[in-house]
Amino acid sequence: MEKISVKNLFVFDNFMYELISNFCKKLSFICKPIVRYFTEDFPTNRIDFDKLFDNFAYTPGGTSARNVNHWIQFYTTKEFTQFDHGYEMNYVKYGHTTPPAYDLTKFKKYKVKSFMTTSDSDPFSKIDDCFEHLFKYISDPHLEIKHLKNYNHLDYLWSSDAVKDIYRDIVEFLR
Repeated sequence: MEKISVKNLFVFDNFMYELISNFCKKLSFICKPIVRYFTEDFPTNRIDFDKLFDNFAYTPGGTSARNVNHWIQFYTTKEFTQFDHGYEMNYVKYGHTTPPAYDLTKFKKYKVKSFMTTSDSDPFSKIDDCFEHLFKYISDPHLEIKHLKNYNHLDYLWSSDAVKDIYRDIVEFLR
């Protein structure tokens, strides 16, 4: 994406967020299928679309193209490495032609209490992936994991059940 001069995805000014929000509130029959298409590989029917469209104007969103490219890099290589800038630039930045792996073993020595969630219906936070690539690097006594059933990626924020299913546990954990 950076090669075609795209720097950000879904990053708009406030006017555009308000315009989209108002459009979707009035014409939800158009917006709902679009949101579902891009977010619900595993439909859960938990998203409160009225709340989503009401709050969309106030939701910071988007991400950088480089961030998306880094996600794609991890997905395709299955290796948790620093950003791959390409053969020549990797050599300039890292001293070798491939990006170095992150040293996740350092997490165990920090002993930072962490609260994480997984779900059987979240394509971006699959239980097996989390255990294989992340949880094994965090000390067990410092990690609290909440497994949710039938939660999609957007359900964590936009589900009408999120308060009782997740938020109370997070607040209790932070206390």
